[in-house]
Amino acid sequence: TVMESQDLYKTALLPGIQSRPLYYLMQHGLFTVLPAHEPWTRLMPVLFGVATVWLVARLAARVAGDRAALVAALVAACSPWHIYASEMARYYSLVGLLVTATTLLLLDARERDSVAAWRRVSIPVAIGILVHPTFALGVLVMLAVAVLRGSLEAPRWRLPSRGVWLGLVPP
Repeated sequence: TVMESQDLYKTALLPGIQSRPLYYLMQHGLFTVLPAHEPWTRLMPVLFGVATVWLVARLAARVAGDRAALVAALVAACSPWHIYASEMARYYSLVGLLVTATTLLLLDARERDSVAAWRRVSIPVAIGILVHPTFALGVLVMLAVAVLRGSLEAPRWRLPSRGVWLGLVPP
C-alpha cells in the first residue's frame, strides 16, 4: 500500500494503481500530511469500517426497526471479516462501506423513484468502481434487480422508470 500510494503510476507492482486508482490517490494525499508508516496506512480503513457499522445500523433500522439496527451493528462490528478488512491497510473496508451506502440509497430510490434519488445512487456506484473493479460485480446485479424488478407485493419484471433513465443511467 505504501509503495503503490507513493509511486502511483510509476509503481513496479502489478496491476498497480490502474486497477484501483481512487484508494491509492486517497492514501497518497494522506501521506502528504502524515508519515507513510504502517499505523497511518490503517487509518482510513478503520474509519471506513466504523462508518460501515453505522450505515449497517441505519440500513437495518430502515428495513426492520431499531432493535434490528442494534443487532446488525453488533454483528457487523464483531464480524471477523469486517474486523480484518478494517484493520488491513487496503481498500476492502471502503468497498464494504460503498456497497452498504449503495444498498441504503437504492431502498430510498426505489421508494421515491425520482431523478434526484437515482442520481444519489450513482455517486457511491461511481466511487466504488474507481476504488476496485470487483465492486461492480455485486452492485451491478443489485442495481439490475432494483431497477427491473417490481415490488415485493408484485415481483414482476418491469422497464426502468423515468427516474432511473434520467438519474442513474447518464452518470
